[in-house]
Amino acid sequence: MKLDMKKILILSLVFTFFAFVSYSQDIFTSENDEGKWGFVDADGKEVIPHIYEKADCFYMGYASVVVNGKMGLIDLKGKTIVPFEYDNDLMYFEDGLAVVKKGEKFGYVNLTGVVVVEIKYNEAEDVSNGKLKVRLEDNWLILDKNGEIIEK
Repeated sequence: MKLDMKKILILSLVFTFFAFVSYSQDIFTSENDEGKWGFVDADGKEVIPHIYEKADCFYMGYASVVVNGKMGLIDLKGKTIVPFEYDNDLMYFEDGLAVVKKGEKFGYVNLTGVVVVEIKYNEAEDVSNGKLKVRLEDNWLILDKNGEIIEK
């Protein structure tokens, strides 16, 4: 029983943290009558136009959004940070990098939208302790944040 309560407490804290981060930015996702997504302030006033096919909540000042079936990243003013050309959600930037997917290949971009690790890997995991874990064919590799192999 204690374990269940511990899990509930942890989930509650995580939910509260994400709600606080989203609320503290005073900008929220909104879907209009045409099924397009945009962002509104706490009063319901549109602050970023409803032009997206999908929109995630802002986290740390950025939101992952979809245009023409492709994911990109915008800032709190609606400026495109990462171009709309990826096939995966771009919400999890660790150490300034996020995994991106094009077709069946993976790589990493930074918060200015620059591809810093070539999109050529069969799998890629989120950054952990400044290291990138990727799979190229049957081999798992550990890369540094510049894409250099540091461990095979």
